Amino acid sequence: MRKLLPCLLAVGIVSVIAGCNKQGASSGPGVVAADDPLTYVPADTPYVIANIDPQPTDVSSYWIDKLDKAGKVGDVYAHQIDGALKLLGDANTNCPQAAASGGGGGSAMQDPPNGSASDASSGAAGDTASQAGDAPEATAPSGASDQPAATGDAGASDSGSCSAASVAERDKAIKLLGAMKAEVAGKDVKGLMDLIGISPQTHAALFGIGLMPVLRVELVKPDNLRATIGRLETKSGSKLATGKVGGLDYWKVGGDQADAKLEGVLAISGKQLVATIAPVKASDADLKTLFGLDKPKKSLAESGDLAALDKKMNYLSFGSGYFDSSRLVAVLKAPPTPLETSFLDALGEKKPQIDPVCAGEYDELAAAWPRASFGYTDLSTQHMGLRAVLETRADIAKDLMTLRSPMLGMASAQNALVDFGFSADLTKLPGLA
Repeated sequence: MRKLLPCLLAVGIVSVIAGCNKQGASSGPGVVAADDPLTYVPADTPYVIANIDPQPTDVSSYWIDKLDKAGKVGDVYAHQIDGALKLLGDANTNCPQAAASGGGGGSAMQDPPNGSASDASSGAAGDTASQAGDAPEATAPSGASDQPAATGDAGASDSGSCSAASVAERDKAIKLLGAMKAEVAGKDVKGLMDLIGISPQTHAALFGIGLMPVLRVELVKPDNLRATIGRLETKSGSKLATGKVGGLDYWKVGGDQADAKLEGVLAISGKQLVATIAPVKASDADLKTLFGLDKPKKSLAESGDLAALDKKMNYLSFGSGYFDSSRLVAVLKAPPTPLETSFLDALGEKKPQIDPVCAGEYDELAAAWPRASFGYTDLSTQHMGLRAVLETRADIAKDLMTLRSPMLGMASAQNALVDFGFSADLTKLPGLA
């Protein structure tokens, strides 16, 4: 596992990030095609992770081979799914026991946590529970005996984590996770990419339309993703809800719960996967904006801001990004856009009014800490380097420079797969207070 995780991180970064910067031409280094993900990114986006060029084939092949030699990545994901299955199975197993025993604990309550669940749907987690190690976070009942269902009164189970609706939702999740595990288990990196229909040379962008996150990823085989979703639906016994806007079919995730206000939405638009969140009752105009059917008035491809960042910071064109605090402040200060209004209405909120004093203070903070960015500084079959930079006002930077201190132990780490370091002269801190 220790060998696997650094490689997983490396390939994850290398294989997902990509982009371009001269709009109009069809291909080649530094060229942005007319339908490149960057052409959908608003020029004034507060944050973005994207690229200028796809990574070199020999580099991606090297890191993928290195990862595959360390083990099947699909098995790592399957193990993580085991943990989630165990938590969901345990949560459902405890609910009927608590109701039957009035909170005193029946015989099944005394079973070890990884015992088989009593109902058929929990059985999907049965053969995996004993394998689960460190489980990811998930919501489980905080003591079933404290829930209304523990009284054994059928009417008391109408709410809480042991309500019929909650149990049914977990049953549904168990079946879906079981189907996902069957898809990924035993697969190497190429096998996982084939499931989605991407390649290491794909272009992608994660960005904000205002504050709303949108992910766009080029697909080399869109039908692979459609087939994978179809198999998941068949194996789990439930189909994703669907919708259609402007001729584009899309899937909905998580919006079928009674109290849902937002939902995940994803679509295959041309040869790109588009994934984002939307109000459950989003208008066609909202969805067209989020899915890129209505492109921004000016895109990041047109502004060239990402290319300018790479040049200024000496980042490579294979992957970089930034968070711009001045643009964030501009979003907060501006009247709500129609898209923001839809999200706020769904949440039952209003956009806060910022008074002139606070607005001035926000502007000062943005001027003091204008931008955080990161990007590749080296990407080869011998080495991978990334750098993150927090830009500050000149006087602040001058003070922080006094904390610089030699980095100890770097020479001994030259042959390490991954190394991290941090150093600071703490004796200089009192002088800056």
